[in-house]
Amino acid sequence: MRGDFDGDGKNDLAVFHDASGLWFIKYSSTGAVATIGYGGTGYLPVPENYDGDGMTDLAVYHPPTGLWFVRSSLNGGTTSELGRRTHPHRGPGSPGQRGPPRVSLGGCWSASRRHTCR
Repeated sequence: MRGDFDGDGKNDLAVFHDASGLWFIKYSSTGAVATIGYGGTGYLPVPENYDGDGMTDLAVYHPPTGLWFVRSSLNGGTTSELGRRTHPHRGPGSPGQRGPPRVSLGGCWSASRRHTCR
């Protein structure tokens, strides 16, 4: 999968290894590869810029529990939210459901700039 994990405005290559929960990210700015544990067996990777800082955040969805986990690139903190939700481009569920959480900014949750707070 792709995303701008290092904030240089270019796509970085990322692989999520389901069995271990490890993310392998090759940064376009340096060519370095980072290995980050976030998720695990049964979690679906749903990386996107959830916190609005222009960088792709690590995120996973756990279908059996309906939990979303987002690791903010702003501060490294994790936010979680319960809800069987759908991301219109790559998440589980049906298109009529709401999107995944956005890291809370001013008390408002939304999936991305394509979604509005509810």
